[in-house]
Amino acid sequence: MWSRYMEIRDVTKYKEYCRCRNKVRSITRSIQKSYKKRMTLNTQTEPKNFCRYANSKLKCKSNTPDLYLSSEHLFVTVTDKQKVEVLSNFFASVYTDISDDVLPALEPRSLSYKMEEIKINTELVEKLLYDLKPSKSAGPDNIHSRVLKELASQLASPLALIFRSSLSTGKLPVHGSLLSLLLCIKKGDKKDPSTYRPVSLTSVVCKILENIIRDHIIDHYKKNALIFSVSLDFCQAVLLLYRCYKLCMIGLIMSTKENQLM
Repeated sequence: MWSRYMEIRDVTKYKEYCRCRNKVRSITRSIQKSYKKRMTLNTQTEPKNFCRYANSKLKCKSNTPDLYLSSEHLFVTVTDKQKVEVLSNFFASVYTDISDDVLPALEPRSLSYKMEEIKINTELVEKLLYDLKPSKSAGPDNIHSRVLKELASQLASPLALIFRSSLSTGKLPVHGSLLSLLLCIKKGDKKDPSTYRPVSLTSVVCKILENIIRDHIIDHYKKNALIFSVSLDFCQAVLLLYRCYKLCMIGLIMSTKENQLM
């Protein structure tokens, strides 16, 4: 409409353009106002949306500052590679590995029910997609949980096929084994590596497959009364389930990487 006015220089066209411009501007401002109000009311349930909006309004955005190279705080890093090495060494030093000695010693016993094969159908995947929280961050594949939730009925069938193929072949999709590592700062000196803690972001689709495997293992333990027995308290049961679940997922990831290298 503005281009039309510039061609003929008609006052009527200019007034028509002004009316449309003001109407669009009024609608846009109304939508923005309602969005801000809704975001403010949902701060408790969806805090990430509010933080994302607040960060987008900041004029200066700082990256990870220079870090101390040692505990004496004499020298700081110069390059990003040094930052990665300092953080990697610190996280490795505070990481606690779960050894096999910590696991409880269980007496061999006969199981009433054998572990069945994991059956993945479209209805199960669709239900898990609908249960996703839209406020969760996207993984390294940049597929947001809101997209998966809105298109649950359309994506349930192909995802079920992919999950069944992964379980039968023992391989994960290429994007399923990717991992993004973010830094969350705690209180303290920003140059101190101990001020940061790592937060890993994995694919939302891969998390759905993990939930299916986890629920299947827990159901197997419940059927055979392995969780709530007298000789196995709750903490030991959680530790044992975590160990089994961790071994299953590590096996899938390692098998996928070996096949990719071949």
